[in-house]
Amino acid sequence: GLWLEEQTGTQASPHPLPEIDGVEFIEFVDDRSQSETFVRLLHGLGFRRTHRHRSKQVELYRQGDINLVLNLEDEGFAHAFYLLHGLSVAAIALRVSDPAAMEDRATHMLARPFVGPIGRGELEIPAVRGVAGSLLYFIGRPGADGAFFDVDFVPDPEAGEPGGLGLRRIDHIAQVVPETELSTWVLYYKSILGLEPAERADLTDPHGLIVSRAMTNAPRTLRLPVNTSS
Repeated sequence: GLWLEEQTGTQASPHPLPEIDGVEFIEFVDDRSQSETFVRLLHGLGFRRTHRHRSKQVELYRQGDINLVLNLEDEGFAHAFYLLHGLSVAAIALRVSDPAAMEDRATHMLARPFVGPIGRGELEIPAVRGVAGSLLYFIGRPGADGAFFDVDFVPDPEAGEPGGLGLRRIDHIAQVVPETELSTWVLYYKSILGLEPAERADLTDPHGLIVSRAMTNAPRTLRLPVNTSS
């Protein structure tokens, strides 16, 4: 209803949509005792650990403009998410022109806000709940203090050579949802982030049909295909 009111002009939105530049980082959660397998995969894809968090068991792997955060904490949100889902993506951070305004818009559109403990000297990054209870962070463009990892992280003295396999940026992030939630998440991204769904695409798979709706913003700086299957 709120989104329809905004679109039809029956009620002027007090929360205009900020610009979205793309994906700032993707945060994976894993168990510290088992993370070696996933780290080997990252190395095989050309990523190298460049930074470590100042106070947490969190590592940053980079290649080109791609930032992959590996959270190995044994308490808090990340650990709880790992216990529920295993090795998985617990958070996506979007780079936006105005993080506070984006959070205001999201909560106005009834997204559930998330506030976690903030350590000394850490960035306070606005966030709302996303698919399966994951987090959607809104982070500002690099400012006087640099990028997010210049504030929360320190360079890893054991970092290897940059290397890389030529990967430059994140093209898209696909998310899988239950069949009954497909329309819900399409509307969620449409109303909160201003993404528009492409035509439904039916993808054949040995285990059954996959239905996909690719969500994209007008400048095509963000692409989030939402998929479902029986």
